[in-house]
Amino acid sequence: MSIKKKIDLARLELLDMGLRGNPLLNYRSGAKTLDVFDEVSDQVFDMLVEKNKAMRFLPIPKAYVDKQQAEADLEEGAEKQDLPPLEEYLELEMGDDRHSDIFLQTKQTPEKLDHTLLRIENESHSLLQEQGIEVLYLAIGFLKWFEDTNAKTPRYAPLIMVPVELKRTSAKETFSVAYTQADLGPNLALAAKLKGEFKIALPEFNDEFDVNDYLASVEEVVASQPRWEVNHNIALGLFSFGKFQMYTDLDPANWPEDKSPVDHPVLQGLFDCGFLPDVEKVKGIEDHIATKE
Repeated sequence: MSIKKKIDLARLELLDMGLRGNPLLNYRSGAKTLDVFDEVSDQVFDMLVEKNKAMRFLPIPKAYVDKQQAEADLEEGAEKQDLPPLEEYLELEMGDDRHSDIFLQTKQTPEKLDHTLLRIENESHSLLQEQGIEVLYLAIGFLKWFEDTNAKTPRYAPLIMVPVELKRTSAKETFSVAYTQADLGPNLALAAKLKGEFKIALPEFNDEFDVNDYLASVEEVVASQPRWEVNHNIALGLFSFGKFQMYTDLDPANWPEDKSPVDHPVLQGLFDCGFLPDVEKVKGIEDHIATKE
């Protein structure tokens, strides 16, 4: 096996291809995630990234909080409060302006929303302090995919990863979310999964990135897979890219032709010819010193 092939296999081991507990391949709503509702993906991206503006999260409208509480308190068979679906309610109350403001709508009550954001911020801060890795991202657009044609359970993988941070000036204030200015990129774990198991090349980001164009491109390359779909959902969550920088750094395509990692003596020794025993190394050093004397 060639050194290049061995390095490629070693690079793949840096990516977690398992589905259990890996939100990059199998995202699920949970205690450390926050789903955004009724927002337009390209406008959110424009506000956060292009305009570099911080955004805030909105809880579910008070009318729906009251409705939930009233229904919980009512006895069985009692009359329930009638409200339209939430999306319809937001359309009637706020119109299209809700998609161009600095707020991200959620379905959580004010208390639960604050608790969720606090948990996410604490977890992301702890990982940064302990491991030195940024894990907080706003995921825009998801691929609904299946492990094979007979699989019944759909998996959801984020497509556009925007590195963000949560901030607030005091414990009484609500959290805001802002783009960290770190490099944007696709979901490398998903790209490796699709390439290795389905022979599908996930589109790369270009210099003039457009959310809708990118998601449309993904839709095109997965069109041959039955039941696979691309949506414009948005979610805040913890996504670990801790080893992905090494994965990228070891790609020969990212190195000058005359400085490829394939030609590096350390990697050649590691993957091909091995290293000299310590005795031979010492003897070589002694011989070198003797010639200098």
